[in-house]
Amino acid sequence: DWLRDWEKERAAFVRRHKEVIRRHPLLLNWAKQRTQWRQSRSLFRFGDGRIVAAGGFKFNTGGADLMGHLATTAVQWVRGAQAWAPLPDMVESRNGVAAVALPDGRAMVIGGSDGRPLASVEVLAADGSGWSALAPMGTARYAPAAAVLPCGKVLVAGGWDNRRRSD
Repeated sequence: DWLRDWEKERAAFVRRHKEVIRRHPLLLNWAKQRTQWRQSRSLFRFGDGRIVAAGGFKFNTGGADLMGHLATTAVQWVRGAQAWAPLPDMVESRNGVAAVALPDGRAMVIGGSDGRPLASVEVLAADGSGWSALAPMGTARYAPAAAVLPCGKVLVAGGWDNRRRSD
């Protein structure tokens, strides 16, 4: 059973790294609770130390449905915090996205999938107040790569478009 296996892996990690976890609030919070299980989510760090996790496939932890669902939710951890704090939901549920932290404090999630590759792009306001849809990419891309260039533009490359790998 995958849930039991995951619990064993988590417990083993906690045992091996107990001293590091005790000193780091983000890891301590993760070790104590399972509220943010996500696969294929975007995770990115800002220059000020904030960490944001957005979208992904969120596993249900109880009841008959253990399959899970795509998430529109986003959370952030701020240096010195004892727990992840919720952010507003994204406009569209997605997993397998590319994500970048922009120099002006905004965050961008790009492409991904909601069952089919997405061309959509969303940006989180610098104050964390909400997500806005931007103009879509010319090609839908699941699991692309993205980087902020020195000029401030965002380069997106690779991924899958349901027929072939995108270049």
